[in-house]
Order: sequence, then C-alpha cells, then structure tokens
Amino acid sequence: MKALLLCQNLNVGGAEELLRATSARLPAEGVDTTVVAITSRGPLAEEIARAGTPVHLATGQPGPRDPAAFLRLVQLLRRERPDVVHTFLLNACLYGRLAAIFARVPLILAAEQNVYTAKRRRHARFERLLATGTFRVVACCRAVADAYVRQTGVGSDKIAVVYNAVAFDPLPSVAERASARALLGLPPDALVVGTLGRLTEQKAHRVLLEAIARLAGRVPRLSLLIAGDGPLRSKLEEQAVRLGVGDRVRFLGIRRDRASLYAAMDVFALPSLWEGLSLSLVEAMGAGCPVVATAVGGNPEVVEDGRTGLLVPSKDPRALAEALESLLRDPRLSQTLGAAASQAARTRFAIERHVAEIADLYRQGLGGRDRPTVEPSGALR
Repeated sequence: MKALLLCQNLNVGGAEELLRATSARLPAEGVDTTVVAITSRGPLAEEIARAGTPVHLATGQPGPRDPAAFLRLVQLLRRERPDVVHTFLLNACLYGRLAAIFARVPLILAAEQNVYTAKRRRHARFERLLATGTFRVVACCRAVADAYVRQTGVGSDKIAVVYNAVAFDPLPSVAERASARALLGLPPDALVVGTLGRLTEQKAHRVLLEAIARLAGRVPRLSLLIAGDGPLRSKLEEQAVRLGVGDRVRFLGIRRDRASLYAAMDVFALPSLWEGLSLSLVEAMGAGCPVVATAVGGNPEVVEDGRTGLLVPSKDPRALAEALESLLRDPRLSQTLGAAASQAARTRFAIERHVAEIADLYRQGLGGRDRPTVEPSGALR
C-alpha cells in the first residue's frame, strides 16, 4: 500500500507535527509513505527526509488563481500513483482532494484539525462536493467532527474521529528540570507558567498576559515563557511592557526543544478562543505538567476538570489568573494533577495508537469495507 500525505507546507505547527510523526511510523503498518508540500518545504521537511520518508514539493498555489499549479499537482499524483492520498490543512484538503479525484486516486482522506468559527458558504459547498469522492474526513476530536458536520452538511457517515497524538519523551528528572531552567536563565525557585503555539488571535496570548499582570503583585518570582512565533508577536511584546510585566515575560520564538521547555514549567496554560485538539496541550500533560486550558473545542475531551487539569472560560483573564494561582500556590495539587495528566495522556494519545487507527482506515477503504466511523475510544464501530 502506498500513501501520499499532502500538506500546504511543512512549517512548524500542530498539523505538520502530526504529519511528521505519522509519516515516520506508517511504514511499520505496511504503508509505503511519501510526503508532498504544496507551496513550500518548511523546516520540518528536512526532519521528515532524515527519517527516511521522501518529500516532494509541488510549487504554486493550486486553485482558481493558479490553475497551472493545480495541473502540476494532478500530474505529480498521476506520476506517483498512490493508493491513498491523505490531506492536511485547508488548501491541501480542498485542492489536494480535488487533484486526487482528477488523478483517479483509489482512496482519499482529509484531516480536519480545527473548529473553524466562520466557515464560508462556498467553502461548505466545496466540502459537500468533495465528500462524494472522499472516503473519510478524519476529525481530530469529537468537537471538530460535530462542528464540521454542522457547518458543511456533510453526513456523519463520512466522518472518522481519530484523536491527535504525539510521541512522548521520557518524564523529566529533577536534574533535567534544573538544567532546563538554567539554560533559560531562570532561577531554581522561579514560578514558571508556559505556553506553546503560534502567536495568533486563536491562541489568545493577550488574555494570558492580562492574567499574568493580575498575578504579578500576588505571586513572587513569577515568569511566563511564550514559545512560538506569528503575526502578533510585536503587539504581544508591546502589551507585556504596557501591562508592566515585560521583565517577567520571555518570548522564545520557535523552539524544537519542546521537552526541555515543558520540564522548565510549573504550569502549562492554553488560553485559546477556539481549538481543535492541541498537540502542545497533550505534550505538556504527557510531560507531567499541570495544565490550565479554556473549555473550548476539544480541550474538555483532553482535560478532565479537577482531575487531569483545570478548565476555565475563554476570554476571562480573571478566571485564568485564579486557576494559575491555585496551582502555583499549592505544590501538592500541582503534583497530583500533573501525575494524573501524564498517565491519561500517555494512555489515550500515544502516536502508535493514532497511526494504527489511520492505517486501519486505509485498509478499510481499499478493502471496500465502508464502515461509518472510528470512535474516540479507538474502537471501530
């Protein structure tokens, strides 16, 4: 079986990280795997290639504005002759699937990774058209599946729920925690809140900065680590200074040493306004970090409030600050939630389980067994 994983680009992001981890493990399931980036290779391309997976670039912007790029993509698919095309992210899921239909690829799947708050009508119509040639839209959680069906009108029989997953690192030791803090220039007794994600409106870093400003006078030795980059970076840096916490906030940019960052944190925060299933949230939990997340999208499917983390309303810096303070001031509660989070995340969101479910979907489709969905538990229905 040959599968081609098709993505807009291979920049650092949740969907791209999932594609990287999946492409490295599908061969163990008997799937010969190739990765194609539509517009640019990005930094993850070299990591994927070093792991032994071929990476191709289909230049241009396939779509009405660049029909030549669309034709080149169709030609690439005809040349590669995959049994399966599995698309990731918006443009790849739209024009990549259409190209796969034109190229007569036997099996087509599309990954739906987010709850889109304002899906355009023409986008929804396009989704319904593409659904006729798509075996499954693979939703990363139940919230995303429900939103997709509601917004597009595509039947639920076309949806498979397969939770996002990660390759977990070993739990950090006390020595590794101390080393991680030293590398960041943090004192051993600092109280560290951290977050990781693109600096966009969705991730609501501005709300987190407001929460930190509320805590600054109440929690001594407080620091905030913000890993990631994006269009709002300069505005967020200005906001931190304006709120009087510029000296407490470190903008780290894109970091690949994610395990080291989680080891340095006392609490991980995810203040998103909307969300699919955040890989950074799952990673942080797996690393034993106590987490505070907003009760949006797939977050409540990941975090059991009061047992594996704390959930708060979105757009509420006061509630976020109170939840963070409760963990920073109560080491026993933090330790209890962190241990429960690690066990739950490593059981439910291991990359090996995800890849096995994806490979099983491929086999179902190519075998002609048109089963309606994969349940979130991982059991086929």
